[in-house]
Amino acid sequence: MATKKKAPASFNLLDHLEKEVKVQPFTAVIDAEGTEVTFPSPLDMNWREAEEFTTQMSAENASIGEVFSKWLSPEDFQKIEDADLTMGALMALAKAVGDHYGAVLGDPKA
Repeated sequence: MATKKKAPASFNLLDHLEKEVKVQPFTAVIDAEGTEVTFPSPLDMNWREAEEFTTQMSAENASIGEVFSKWLSPEDFQKIEDADLTMGALMALAKAVGDHYGAVLGDPKA
């Protein structure tokens, strides 16, 4: 009796991930002293965490502080708090980060 050959897969996730170009983390200087914070790529998160995170980011009444507190390391979030940024500065930072990752994540509101 002949054994059935398994059909080749149409897509191999592991091959794809090895070839995929990684999005570089977004690093920003937030004050005159040169304090830097790094926003890790959401693509490197567990898919459930990333899905929750992107949903929170795109919520109509999203709080930048809440989003940043979940996204940044505790140390980097503390740097943002210690910098005593204005709301305008925080919004500019959020837009720059969103623009950086937007090409990969897309515009969730579109």
